[in-house]
Amino acid sequence: MQAVERVRAAIEEGQYHRFLVLYGRGVDDLFITIRYEQQTLEEALLTGLKEHGFRRVGFVSPHRPIYFLDEESMELANPVAHQPDRRMGRRMSLLSGGPLDDYMLVGNPDFQKPPDVYEGIGDNHALHMLDAMMKDQKKTRTAIVIHQAESTLRCFEDQRTLAGIFGGWAHLPASNTNLCILVFGVETYEELCRSAERLPVAELRSYIVNCRHTRLSNCRVVSIGSPPEEEIARLVESYRLKNRLVCDTQDLPRLCSWMAVENCQIRHWIEKLTPLRQLSSQEARAHNWFSAVQDETLGAQERLEGLIGLGEVKERIAELTAWQQIRKKNTNAPNLHMIFAGNPGTGKTTVARLMGEIYREIGILKRGHLVECRGSDLVADVVGATAIRTNDVVDRALDGVLFLDEAYVLCERDRGGFGQEAIDTLLLRMENDRNRLMVIAAGYPDKMKQFRNSNPGLPRRFPEENIIEFPDYSPQELWAIFEKMLDERGIPPLVEAVSLKVKEIIAGLYAARDQHFGNAGEMRNLVDGIERRRAARVVKNHLALNEDVVLEDIPVKYRRYLTPDIPDVNVLFAELDGLIGLTNVKAHLRGLVRQIQYEQMRNPPAASRFPIQHMVFSGNPGTGKTTVARLIGKIYCSLGLLRKGHCIEVSRADLVAGYVGQTAQKTMEKVKEAMEGVLFIDEAYTLYRGGQTDFGREAIDTLVKVMEDYRERMLVIVAGYREEMARFLTANPGLSSRFAIQLDFEDFSTDELLQILDMFAQQDGMYFGEGVRQKAGDILEQIRAQDGSYFGNARAVRNLYLQMKNALAERVMGVENGEGISLADLTTFTLEDFPLPYRTQSGLSGGGSFENRKNCPLTL
Repeated sequence: MQAVERVRAAIEEGQYHRFLVLYGRGVDDLFITIRYEQQTLEEALLTGLKEHGFRRVGFVSPHRPIYFLDEESMELANPVAHQPDRRMGRRMSLLSGGPLDDYMLVGNPDFQKPPDVYEGIGDNHALHMLDAMMKDQKKTRTAIVIHQAESTLRCFEDQRTLAGIFGGWAHLPASNTNLCILVFGVETYEELCRSAERLPVAELRSYIVNCRHTRLSNCRVVSIGSPPEEEIARLVESYRLKNRLVCDTQDLPRLCSWMAVENCQIRHWIEKLTPLRQLSSQEARAHNWFSAVQDETLGAQERLEGLIGLGEVKERIAELTAWQQIRKKNTNAPNLHMIFAGNPGTGKTTVARLMGEIYREIGILKRGHLVECRGSDLVADVVGATAIRTNDVVDRALDGVLFLDEAYVLCERDRGGFGQEAIDTLLLRMENDRNRLMVIAAGYPDKMKQFRNSNPGLPRRFPEENIIEFPDYSPQELWAIFEKMLDERGIPPLVEAVSLKVKEIIAGLYAARDQHFGNAGEMRNLVDGIERRRAARVVKNHLALNEDVVLEDIPVKYRRYLTPDIPDVNVLFAELDGLIGLTNVKAHLRGLVRQIQYEQMRNPPAASRFPIQHMVFSGNPGTGKTTVARLIGKIYCSLGLLRKGHCIEVSRADLVAGYVGQTAQKTMEKVKEAMEGVLFIDEAYTLYRGGQTDFGREAIDTLVKVMEDYRERMLVIVAGYREEMARFLTANPGLSSRFAIQLDFEDFSTDELLQILDMFAQQDGMYFGEGVRQKAGDILEQIRAQDGSYFGNARAVRNLYLQMKNALAERVMGVENGEGISLADLTTFTLEDFPLPYRTQSGLSGGGSFENRKNCPLTL
């Protein structure tokens, strides 16, 4: 009888080694032979070992020290006691003196089941008998199968003798081809290694733990997995023949293929098949046999072609598939391993799953299933445990695809060297199992380049032609994905008005994307948000289930991507011209805008590619830097250079964290907020004040990079005192070159300060009494002289105005019962309303004539 595939493959791999260790979910499974018979592992091993020339096969288990399953093995174990006399019968070992002396008659000469003559034998006796059989290399080839080895070996009475005998087997000469098979009742390699730690035989412990790192001549460790498609087909056929199961024979190959991918035991499928009277793929799906819905009409290649977008990816995969089909005819196993480089949500996992199915359909992979894991899943924090964990994952992926997402984390330095251990283990398995394994490493494009260059063996395992780039989906493709998701959830198609808004949001998301953009994942989040808000509205208002989506159903965070209403650039310049002072700043900005408009008119496509020049605003506080920064954002948005034109205002506290590595993350969060707008960093020089060890330098280094990476999507403006900003630009060699425009904001003159004071009063409907405005100018000059370079300009004016307003309120409302207070009293500043240090004795009248009444009307 021919051995079952799973067992035959294990024996072929380990038959010329001293020890063969078996584990996996198949060790306690049933096996279906070519005669449609069910076998246990012991029976399957016996058949396979006999097929490979092992005439004597002995078994050991926790409750039976030694036993045999066939007559030949028993006779070869003790030829004197068990060889029958073909003329008379068998000799009796205990009785004699009968009519036939010591012979006895046998009723049935055909051997049915050998008597268990070794039942009750002591451990030491059994152990020495096994030792004699293993060392016998002249008479017959022997195999010893130790079942439940993790328990059997530990239960032997004399552990020292056991360790000595097994150690002796490890050093038998190569001419001795006898084999010891140890069957462990564990499913994963990690569990196997834990079991090995408790074994009394040091050699076995070492072999099991190290065999995956080094190819050992004395030991092979093999996982017996779930049944392949051929064995499942025999199981189904046995039910069709013996149980009269009605089957669609044309449908069976596809159904058996789906069953094989589920990675379940034969016992599982027996339980599923037993109650059935009719079997089809439709019936199987109706009984929830499969963890994933299978497409009954389309093959993997057709489903790949049906994916949205990915044109270049499809072409590359079609090319690789055709190449592999031709190469599989060669004797050398093809290199199946690939790198998928792309941002999240670009279809890498979906395509990897389809690749496994395509390679199964063309006969390169037996199962083609997909095992997903992250690079961090392979890494442990104990020496040696990383290799065990990596081997465990690879074992589960054999005959299919191992999809290793974020593979680049394995080469990160903060992994303490354990990541490199995972890479080394993976490289060994990729080579040793190259005909049974396809590894697809995936991640961000730049990081995957670093990963591939981190180990000399990786470029050879992942050749250049096996690297596929997954681009971001275009706005049109994202819209198609969005519509498909709506349809899958039973949400009605969007009305035109809402559809246009969603398309605008998708365009905004695409324009603001970075390397972390979720692509299809972001569309799923958008659909989730719409579905939740729509459901809440439908339930609250008792609406029909097919209620249309309205604009309010779109989450607020996505509505922010709708283009704001930005005035025309001429209107914005009128607002800029309305600012007090800033003559040189206005002139420079007007010239810059005229240059941009000229380039746009000369070459319209250049509008979106016009490089944004980052700016430095130098000057004392209160000179209008923040106000101008806000206006520039709107102006750039009006010109089409920035999509949103908003202004995110930050200081050192918003960018710098207290621990290493957190500052870059905190800075990037603000950068993301400022995308398609302005990032305004006030008092930017404080990032450099702490010296070389200050975390502020980390923020500067991060900014230098993002200013170049996102120069067409964000304007960075840094502001501060003149001298401090000059020193700040020397903090990083690339910093000064990033700021092409440096604007100096001069202090306001006294007249300009008084104009600002007039503006504050006009906004509040207030007036100045006689001499008040002149006195305010004198006070502001005194403050300027006191503060020097730290003079607050407009801030100083605002502070003075607020102090005057507080004094006026105290003066007016101090009148008893508030009687006799006129409107003029409530709205007119007098000399009494200045702060105490600046008051004089002249002009302290409560009324007085009104100055600038014509210029400061009562109502605005």
